Amino acid sequence: MDNFAELHLHIEGTLEPEYLMELQARKNGTQLETIDELRKKYSFSDLQDFLNLYYESMQMLNASDDYSELADRYFQRVVGTGLTQVEAFFDPQTHGANGNSFETVFKALANSFQQANDKYGINARLIMCFERDRGPEAAKKTLDDVFAFFENKENDVFSNLLIGVGLDSAEAPFPPAPFAGVYERARNYGLHLVAHAGEEGSPENIWSALDDLGVERIDHGVRALEDEALLKRLEKDRVPLTVCPLSNYALKVVDSKKSAVRKVLDLLDKGIMVTVNSDDPAYFGGYIDDNYELLRSEGVGEDVIELLMQNSLKAAF
Repeated sequence: MDNFAELHLHIEGTLEPEYLMELQARKNGTQLETIDELRKKYSFSDLQDFLNLYYESMQMLNASDDYSELADRYFQRVVGTGLTQVEAFFDPQTHGANGNSFETVFKALANSFQQANDKYGINARLIMCFERDRGPEAAKKTLDDVFAFFENKENDVFSNLLIGVGLDSAEAPFPPAPFAGVYERARNYGLHLVAHAGEEGSPENIWSALDDLGVERIDHGVRALEDEALLKRLEKDRVPLTVCPLSNYALKVVDSKKSAVRKVLDLLDKGIMVTVNSDDPAYFGGYIDDNYELLRSEGVGEDVIELLMQNSLKAAF
């Protein structure tokens, strides 16, 4: 497999059920359920259904070693797949609500990400997400924590690890526009800007992410296919979309895996710079290589696979 990048991965979304049970036993002295009982929860009716389990599971990540071990397990899983770059999301607001400071979480992840190139041959960086349901004031506080962290010169060693900010969590009830001020501050600080839009939310959220937030990439974005003017804008401005086929199927964005692949091909046909990614692979049935294999299983040719891989490298920051 040729070299490619992964641009839409939530590192917390690599928390495999088996590892979650290890953490439960380690911290509680017992496993709270069987692996079969836990896996039954991994059939989702929609995005919010997934988010409920996602945030519940993250409560088990509450020590520095948990974050570094989580990241190491991800790198061990994808080494040898052809992945050479990863720009991964993390959610400091949920970790903060669970009693873990930005400094604790970021340092633990950053230490693992710094070592990824030497240990696994993967150039790895982090994008900090704001959770849209917590609102812009909470996002402002999180950005203040980032600024305070890097004001300490001892943390300069981590300065190249945090490359951007994103916007995730429940999309439909929480449009991008209220976060415009926070994004402007992040831009002025020199951070790249991305946002989840056009997954469960309408194409208007993609317009808003572009115009109100000034994002450089759209995460998901498959509902752009409903708006011809938007497709022309995305094509003209060469805005990359980080599409996640297995995620779209697992969260009922589409009704079949074939339809998930069709979205990728339809966007390519419209001249959009599409990339393929895994999103939350422990929850959605596959890592980055599994998503490419899904495309192959649906008859997508190697020339298209190669184009998608090239797009991922071009779209990387």
